[in-house]
Amino acid sequence: MRAFVRDNLPRDISRKVLEHRRLHRDDIVRWQDILAVKGWLAGHWPEEFGGCGWTPVHAHIFDEEPRRWAHRLWFRRVSPWSRR
Repeated sequence: MRAFVRDNLPRDISRKVLEHRRLHRDDIVRWQDILAVKGWLAGHWPEEFGGCGWTPVHAHIFDEEPRRWAHRLWFRRVSPWSRR
């Protein structure tokens, strides 16, 4: 996960986060699209609902590892209504 975030989080979004600047809807959607391609958009959801079916340990790693990189985008939990 560490390498994925390092290699895939767009630099402009990362810079905004690290500089505590406002993230726009397009920034969030772009990051969600990147996570979706990886299959990680809703990793904590059960597989029968389109998620990865991660165990609590996997979900914890998903939430904790990027904190080392200060990427708040990662923490945004996805809901079926978040992209409307």
